[in-house]
Amino acid sequence: MPHRIGVLKSGRLVEEQDTVELIASPQSEHPRMLIRSAPRIREHGDVSTKP
Repeated sequence: MPHRIGVLKSGRLVEEQDTVELIASPQSEHPRMLIRSAPRIREHGDVSTKP
């Protein structure tokens, strides 16, 4: 996993920070929306699209 992540929206950088910090506490709405939309892997390998 990379140490830093940049999030683009329409070709423009909207947020860039440490990977762990960005996933734990995104500062803008676009990264929050992307993180919420990512599938979750549960304990037994089941995949869910709900948090």
